Amino acid sequence: MEIADQVMEALLIMPPDFSDPLDTALLSVSPIIAGPAKVFRGNLDGNLRVANLLYLLTFESVQQQRFNAIFTAERIRLLKAGPSDKGEFPPERLREAMTIAQKKMKEFADSPEGHEETITNTLHALNDLIQRPDLRDSLQELVQEAVVMIWGTFEVFISDSVRSIANASPTKAADLFSGATKKYLPNPPISMEKLIEYKFDLSQSMGDVFFAGTRLDSLPSIKDTLKVLYPNAGALHAILSNDALWKLWQRRNLIVHRRGVVDQPYLSKTGDKVALGERIHLKANYIEEAAKLVRDAAIELISTTRTG
Repeated sequence: MEIADQVMEALLIMPPDFSDPLDTALLSVSPIIAGPAKVFRGNLDGNLRVANLLYLLTFESVQQQRFNAIFTAERIRLLKAGPSDKGEFPPERLREAMTIAQKKMKEFADSPEGHEETITNTLHALNDLIQRPDLRDSLQELVQEAVVMIWGTFEVFISDSVRSIANASPTKAADLFSGATKKYLPNPPISMEKLIEYKFDLSQSMGDVFFAGTRLDSLPSIKDTLKVLYPNAGALHAILSNDALWKLWQRRNLIVHRRGVVDQPYLSKTGDKVALGERIHLKANYIEEAAKLVRDAAIELISTTRTG
């Protein structure tokens, strides 16, 4: 296996344009869910930064090593002028060496040779890390925790969006208390104290009142709820019925409840080819796949809310 393949199986290296489709969708997001959508964007970015951290630190270290070598060489060249009267290296010469080193570093980084050397050195440094026995289990833990965080970020976005939609449309809030979604929601009766708090006007607060503390924390509850809110949104319902999204949710549950140790219900629900009793092993690029799944579902809800 090539060194790049080995590294990318163990460590996440995110493409820099990953968030571009979501950023485009946010340019025309409905005010109704603008808040939850922007929070989702920030939370998802944070999830990926955590998962991508070891790569970023290694890349920075490789860059810093190269700069240190250039800076040291420039300081040595300037030593020919001799130290100051106090036997110290003159501050102005240090500044001059720093300026020259920064210029040369930029030229190096922008050159084809610099790109190639940086890629090669970063790959070898990362490969050294993933070969360490003490890091292997930790890297797999990082992958699995990233999957859990990404699903949690999606749940929060959906729950907050539903609450905001119910605030904007009391009739939609009423629809949610009937049919398939009723079992996911708290009983609707409201206390007199709560009515007084809202001055007997719930026309823009139905979501806040009736969904306070409620989180849609399963894929079936998310699908059923959005089906009630947007019964004719075929594209939204199709993306929520994606087998890969279902498997992501099941993997999240397995990690949270069984530390990833495979049981028969998991195998029955997913058809995964994993031995019973074994712990699932996820490649690092699955983090990117999981993030794409929730990103694209969020984009579809943003689009549906804008047009609906």
